[in-house]
Amino acid sequence: MARNGGIGNGATLKGASSMTSGITEVQRIGFPDIDVDEIDITSMGSTTTATAYRSFVPGLINGGNIEVDLVYEPANAKLLLAAVGSAPETWTIAIPAVGTSGTATFAVAGFIKRLGGDCPQGDKISQTVTIKASGVPTFSTS
Repeated sequence: MARNGGIGNGATLKGASSMTSGITEVQRIGFPDIDVDEIDITSMGSTTTATAYRSFVPGLINGGNIEVDLVYEPANAKLLLAAVGSAPETWTIAIPAVGTSGTATFAVAGFIKRLGGDCPQGDKISQTVTIKASGVPTFSTS
């Protein structure tokens, strides 16, 4: 079976109000790990407990975090620091669509939850940004 793989070169991340031109010097964009709460509905009268199995139903959905690794750039640092603690805005990840000349887009409301970095003696200065997703994400291709 043929596979359509792709590389992330050319991917972008933009914020609707804080980073409208996009974050520069991006090295990695981690898609959010969307997670569903599990609700245990096992009771003493549950028929499935005869074999010691619990019963669960899905609960609320957590949109996860977008994790971004950057090469330190002063303009990015200033804008990102100013956006920490701000109201949620729409964050858009655009990646080259695999197998076509188009673009795949993932968008979700979110806020900057964490901003950090590293300044090692013999390597690049870097920043890390964590954006907390808040709400229903969308995915489209063009």
